[in-house]
Amino acid sequence: ALLPSIPEGMYAVREYEGGHIDFIRLSKPKNNKWKGSLKIQTLHGGFGDGKYQTRAALWLGSGTLWVGHQPVIPMLLLLATDHMSASLLYARESRRCMRCNAVLTDERSRHYGIGPECEKIRPDVIERVDELEALAAL
Repeated sequence: ALLPSIPEGMYAVREYEGGHIDFIRLSKPKNNKWKGSLKIQTLHGGFGDGKYQTRAALWLGSGTLWVGHQPVIPMLLLLATDHMSASLLYARESRRCMRCNAVLTDERSRHYGIGPECEKIRPDVIERVDELEALAAL
């Protein structure tokens, strides 16, 4: 029930501090066989030249979850638990925008993990990062 509420974008999850990081892309295709679904892909290789492989899909109308690769399930649980932290981890590890995957070219964008054009679409990111920093300062 939580997965459909997660915005399209790039995410990274880690099972424990210092552990391996898995990189995930969530998208909602407008056409092809994935139309009407939440497509869940994992990144294999480098950020610029890596390949995305479809590991799972959630059909939004029926609520049916298709899992093509069982190890994706723990990743999805971590993502559903805290998708904002997962998107920030992606941006910090890759130095790319959490929404569109473009290279972040200025210090402000790298700080917030989102580029200026995507920030217009996701202004909640700036507010959330500021909240997280304020909590960490306590």
